[in-house]
Amino acid sequence: MKYILLSLALLFAFGCKEEIDGTLSVQRDIKLKWKTGYMHLGPGNYGAEFRISSKDKAKLSLHGRDEYHSFRFPEGTKLPERRGEIFIPSEKVNQPYDVLAQVDTHVRESNVRRDWESCYYERPYTRCDNRGRCWTEYRRVYGQREIEYIDVYTDRDYSIDLLEPGTKSVSATFSGEHTSYHRRYLYQGRCY
Repeated sequence: MKYILLSLALLFAFGCKEEIDGTLSVQRDIKLKWKTGYMHLGPGNYGAEFRISSKDKAKLSLHGRDEYHSFRFPEGTKLPERRGEIFIPSEKVNQPYDVLAQVDTHVRESNVRRDWESCYYERPYTRCDNRGRCWTEYRRVYGQREIEYIDVYTDRDYSIDLLEPGTKSVSATFSGEHTSYHRRYLYQGRCY
């Protein structure tokens, strides 16, 4: 399985560097190469997780199993960051499956919100030693400030089909999703 899940992992690498939970749905018996040898999977649904460690490395593991698969991404693969798909034939992934990977991204925003948050600022003060030498040091002063913001959520749905070579016959499909969040500030008051 060294490169079977290549496309999906690359899609994840564009979207985030976190754990992606999902399901590997196997329609026909498949044989995957893992770190400890080969793993045969019969028809059924398997909980799976991808962990992206860098832009060229990832790990795939099935829930409840100690085995995992590490792989590197080949150079020059161009993938959609928000929406789209990519097809990689079996001879390029060095496995007996063609790969069709897809990503779909949706962004949603909250209403404008107002609140208070903790903050700090640096206050200068003068410090002198016994010899009369003085210098400026800074102390951190904690306080509160008024804020106005919008919460932005980015939902990414990932799908990868393992196809019998030269056909559109699906042997297995991995489906996973990831939601990321960030706060977009519209106003940040002074820290008191």
